[in-house]
Amino acid sequence: MMSATVFNFFSPSYSPPGAMAAAGLVAPELELTDSNYAIQMPTFLARALYRIGAELPQPSTGPSPCIVPDYLAFLPNARHPTALVDQLDLLFCANQMTTGTRTLVINALNEHPAASTDLERVQSAIQFVVTSPDGAFQR
Repeated sequence: MMSATVFNFFSPSYSPPGAMAAAGLVAPELELTDSNYAIQMPTFLARALYRIGAELPQPSTGPSPCIVPDYLAFLPNARHPTALVDQLDLLFCANQMTTGTRTLVINALNEHPAASTDLERVQSAIQFVVTSPDGAFQR
């Protein structure tokens, strides 16, 4: 149990069936992922993003054990998709978001209905970023 790396626990030659295997690529870390997890994680993140503190169960004493996101720092950029994506890129992608992901998120935010609230825009932007491949990698 004195492994120098967590990848010691994975088969270094593992390649999921499909395009990766056909290209001769390997992805040992994908031994942990299956179709169920691939659906559950984005769903879990979306539920956490759209939580409203007042609707969560409150204990009779002490602070709530529920995590409720605070979007205050993002609200000033809610109507400025490029600035909002820049902010989220720094926070969730270590300023390494690809041009393709950046374009997709900005375009999606520009298509938000005009009647959307600033909070809805911020929540959508965060959901797009954290469920993108760029937001899934730890940097």
